[in-house]
Amino acid sequence: MVRVLVIDDDPTLHNLLSLTLAREGFEVISALSGLEGLRQAYRCRPNLIILDVIMPEMDGWETLKRIRQMSDVPVIMLTARSDSEDTIQGLTSGADDYIAKPFDLDELLARMQAVLRRTAPELLQDELVYRDDGNLKINLATMRVERRGEPVNLTPTEFHLLEVLVRAGEAPVDRRELLTAVWGEPYRDDFNILRVHIRHLREKIEDDPNDPHYIVTVRGVGYRFQMHDS
Repeated sequence: MVRVLVIDDDPTLHNLLSLTLAREGFEVISALSGLEGLRQAYRCRPNLIILDVIMPEMDGWETLKRIRQMSDVPVIMLTARSDSEDTIQGLTSGADDYIAKPFDLDELLARMQAVLRRTAPELLQDELVYRDDGNLKINLATMRVERRGEPVNLTPTEFHLLEVLVRAGEAPVDRRELLTAVWGEPYRDDFNILRVHIRHLREKIEDDPNDPHYIVTVRGVGYRFQMHDS
């Protein structure tokens, strides 16, 4: 599980982020000051840090400076100010990204994904698969699928089928491989059951099941999942 350390002196923001990130499959560690954040960073070895700029006693800039003395963990800076000088200072001080408050939670999640994709892609491959193109959102870690902001109710078999396709990236998956992975070896030649479930899955996630955008038929092979993350 990807471990995220949130350093911010606002308890309300902590609660909001903790609930949201936990729901999306992250392990969340909280620190209400820069000094506590440094202790947690040393003790817990997070995979990503979300760090507020404006804090009493030790601000985000000083906290970031000290973090960089002991670790190259990716850091996303938060601030209530949105001027370009703050952005430049954050990025030149060693931050990996910078986002202004108030921010959209989906935007924060997308930026976290982008930072992790650049700095620790193995975490996304092995532990957290989160895809979001603005229309369809898939989180394999929490088994949640949303379409246009609304939950998509998939059966366990439909979700397993989608998971196999998503984890293949955009590579085509042979029909027999899909049947064996989802239903087991005795069903490897039951192409009808695969067609039926692909149809049901398309009806739930596609705008037009007859002209699918996400689950594409690869003639003579099987199916592939295609999606361009936002």
